[in-house]
Amino acid sequence: MTWEAVAACTGLIGAGAAVWQLRQLRIADLKARAIEIESVSVATVVEARPRDSDVRGDRADWTYTYAVHNPGRFPLSDVHVTIDYRCQVRRRRGLPVNGPRSDLSGDD
Repeated sequence: MTWEAVAACTGLIGAGAAVWQLRQLRIADLKARAIEIESVSVATVVEARPRDSDVRGDRADWTYTYAVHNPGRFPLSDVHVTIDYRCQVRRRRGLPVNGPRSDLSGDD
């Protein structure tokens, strides 16, 4: 075997190793992105909970704050959050989030 053949074999082995390494890096990046997308979380804080004296029949005003947190390094622009309540709920719409509430709309 000549030194040219040895050099060619070494080059092919090196090229194959480089392709394999690039493929492994791509797979690792895709897994990391999937984990970061799945790790987006929603936090709920009860801002105002009614006392017994605040209840009107079967109605009472609760104030919740929801925050979506993206711990990953990728910007996410299309996040959908679904919130399910165990009871019948009517949404109040009003002034800005931290301002006083004014009108009561139908079930949304």
